[in-house]
Amino acid sequence: MKEHINIHITGKVKQMDFPYYSQLFVQKLDVNGFVQNGSETKAYVEAEGSPEDLQKLVDFYKTGPLSKIIEDMSFEKGDFVDYKKFSVKKEKLPGTEKKGFFSRFKKKSK
Repeated sequence: MKEHINIHITGKVKQMDFPYYSQLFVQKLDVNGFVQNGSETKAYVEAEGSPEDLQKLVDFYKTGPLSKIIEDMSFEKGDFVDYKKFSVKKEKLPGTEKKGFFSRFKKKSK
Protein backbone atom coordinates (compact mmCIF):
# COMPACT_ATOMS: atom_id res chain seq x y z
CA MET A 1 0.00 0.00 0.00
CA LYS A 2 1.34 3.43 -0.94
CA GLU A 3 1.76 6.20 1.59
CA HIS A 4 2.28 9.97 1.42
CA ILE A 5 4.86 11.99 3.35
CA ASN A 6 5.66 15.72 3.51
CA ILE A 7 9.31 16.58 4.13
CA HIS A 8 10.46 20.02 5.30
CA ILE A 9 14.17 20.70 4.86
CA THR A 10 16.34 23.56 6.06
CA GLY A 11 19.95 24.02 5.00
CA LYS A 12 22.08 25.30 2.15
CA VAL A 13 19.74 23.79 -0.45
CA LYS A 14 20.38 26.44 -3.09
CA GLN A 15 24.12 25.76 -3.15
CA MET A 16 23.72 22.07 -3.97
CA ASP A 17 20.82 22.18 -6.48
CA PHE A 18 18.66 20.21 -4.09
CA PRO A 19 15.73 19.63 -6.50
CA TYR A 20 18.00 18.18 -9.21
CA TYR A 21 19.61 15.62 -6.90
CA SER A 22 16.28 14.73 -5.34
CA GLN A 23 14.76 14.03 -8.74
CA LEU A 24 17.82 12.07 -9.82
CA PHE A 25 17.62 9.82 -6.75
CA VAL A 26 13.88 9.08 -6.92
CA GLN A 27 14.34 7.77 -10.47
CA LYS A 28 15.82 4.69 -8.77
CA LEU A 29 12.65 4.28 -6.69
CA ASP A 30 8.95 3.93 -7.31
CA VAL A 31 8.19 7.37 -5.79
CA ASN A 32 5.96 10.12 -7.17
CA GLY A 33 5.36 13.66 -5.94
CA PHE A 34 7.38 16.87 -6.15
CA VAL A 35 10.26 18.86 -4.74
CA GLN A 36 10.14 22.63 -4.36
CA ASN A 37 12.76 25.16 -3.27
CA GLY A 38 11.80 27.99 -1.00
CA SER A 39 14.43 30.53 -0.18
CA GLU A 40 18.11 29.73 -0.30
CA THR A 41 17.69 27.71 2.88
CA LYS A 42 14.34 25.91 2.60
CA ALA A 43 12.98 23.07 0.49
CA TYR A 44 9.79 21.02 0.59
CA VAL A 45 9.09 17.53 -0.72
CA GLU A 46 5.84 15.65 -1.09
CA ALA A 47 6.43 12.00 -1.88
CA GLU A 48 4.23 8.96 -2.39
CA GLY A 49 5.32 5.37 -2.62
CA SER A 50 5.77 2.19 -0.65
CA PRO A 51 6.91 2.59 2.96
CA GLU A 52 10.24 1.00 1.95
CA ASP A 53 10.87 3.46 -0.90
CA LEU A 54 9.85 6.44 1.23
CA GLN A 55 12.28 5.29 3.93
CA LYS A 56 15.02 5.06 1.28
CA LEU A 57 14.29 8.66 0.28
CA VAL A 58 14.44 9.86 3.90
CA ASP A 59 17.67 7.89 4.42
CA PHE A 60 19.11 9.48 1.27
CA TYR A 61 18.49 12.91 2.74
CA LYS A 62 19.89 11.85 6.12
CA THR A 63 23.05 10.05 4.94
CA GLY A 64 23.55 10.70 1.21
CA PRO A 65 25.51 13.51 -0.44
CA LEU A 66 22.77 16.05 0.36
CA SER A 67 23.12 15.35 4.09
CA LYS A 68 26.14 17.70 4.14
CA ILE A 69 23.94 20.68 3.36
CA ILE A 70 20.84 19.69 5.37
CA GLU A 71 20.75 21.36 8.78
CA ASP A 72 17.26 20.27 9.81
CA MET A 73 14.64 17.92 8.42
CA SER A 74 11.15 17.04 9.59
CA PHE A 75 8.51 14.90 7.99
CA GLU A 76 4.97 13.82 8.61
CA LYS A 77 2.44 11.59 6.92
CA GLY A 78 -0.03 13.39 4.67
CA ASP A 79 -3.15 12.67 2.66
CA PHE A 80 -2.60 10.49 -0.40
CA VAL A 81 -2.89 12.55 -3.62
CA ASP A 82 -1.97 9.88 -6.23
CA TYR A 83 0.76 11.82 -8.05
CA LYS A 84 1.61 10.28 -11.42
CA LYS A 85 5.28 11.34 -11.56
CA PHE A 86 7.98 13.09 -9.56
CA SER A 87 8.61 16.66 -10.64
CA VAL A 88 10.38 19.87 -9.69
CA LYS A 89 8.06 22.78 -8.97
CA LYS A 90 9.60 25.98 -10.28
CA GLU A 91 7.65 28.45 -8.16
CA LYS A 92 9.04 29.13 -4.71
CA LEU A 93 7.33 28.13 -1.51
CA PRO A 94 4.82 30.73 -0.34
CA GLY A 95 6.28 33.19 2.14
CA THR A 96 9.91 32.58 1.15
CA GLU A 97 10.26 35.14 -1.62
CA LYS A 98 13.02 37.65 -1.16
CA LYS A 99 11.95 41.24 -1.18
CA GLY A 100 14.23 43.60 -3.05
CA PHE A 101 15.61 46.74 -1.51
CA PHE A 102 13.35 49.04 -3.54
CA SER A 103 10.14 47.13 -2.77
CA ARG A 104 9.86 49.00 0.55
CA PHE A 105 9.51 52.29 -1.34
CA LYS A 106 6.56 51.27 -3.52
CA LYS A 107 3.45 53.30 -2.97
CA LYS A 108 0.65 51.45 -1.28
CA SER A 109 -2.72 51.70 -2.96
CA LYS A 110 -5.48 53.32 -0.92
